[in-house]
Amino acid sequence: MLSGYSYEDYLITFIDILGFKEMCGSPFEDEETQNLKCNEVLTQLHMLNFWLKEFEKDGVVKTIQFADTAIRMTRLEQKQDLLTVLKNEIQEVAKMQAMFSAGYGCLLRGSIVKGKLFYEEDPKLVCFGPAINRAYMLESSLAIFPRIILDSGTLPVKELSERDSFIRQDADGLLVLDYLREFEKSGHNLFCDHKNLVTSNLDKIGKSGNYNERLRQKYSWVKEYHNAFLKNKLPNLSRWIIE
Repeated sequence: MLSGYSYEDYLITFIDILGFKEMCGSPFEDEETQNLKCNEVLTQLHMLNFWLKEFEKDGVVKTIQFADTAIRMTRLEQKQDLLTVLKNEIQEVAKMQAMFSAGYGCLLRGSIVKGKLFYEEDPKLVCFGPAINRAYMLESSLAIFPRIILDSGTLPVKELSERDSFIRQDADGLLVLDYLREFEKSGHNLFCDHKNLVTSNLDKIGKSGNYNERLRQKYSWVKEYHNAFLKNKLPNLSRWIIE
């Protein structure tokens, strides 16, 4: 057995693309349709990779991408203030989530946790630890909808304020990223793009011969979030409420 190695403390963001299975297509579709979907998927993955690489900083932040899953890992130095690092992570990931929804028509789901991780790149990439296990569990079991949740068990969430952070408490009590706040900064027209994303997909699901109730529930959640945000914070933009 090897010895001398140890885990380090990391802040982990685990991200998954909603509806990736449907994007990839069916083995029973014709070749032209399959190739079209292949190019659509590659476009989404390239954009995800671009955003992840933009986030890498001085070797402290590392990113991994495989299929529709992306993991962003920030090594926590001893002298770093976890709350400051967390606030920065929340803002950057919320911006990414916002731009993917309105700019690329793609919804993201995931989790943010703190925990132990082993990461090594040389000679080959090796990455494992309790932090990734927990992040995956939260993303797959609790996130459910297109939301990125904060792990109240490992993060100082009580020290975060909904007023100065991109977070909100969802109906089930979980803290999630309030990514629509990014549209207040980047431009109100993005609410129109976000509305079109939701309505077009709900319409497509309703007309599909292969009805997907789980997917409908996820887009319905986004619809409720979108409408509640506008009604509570930007009532002057009621023209972009989703009926």
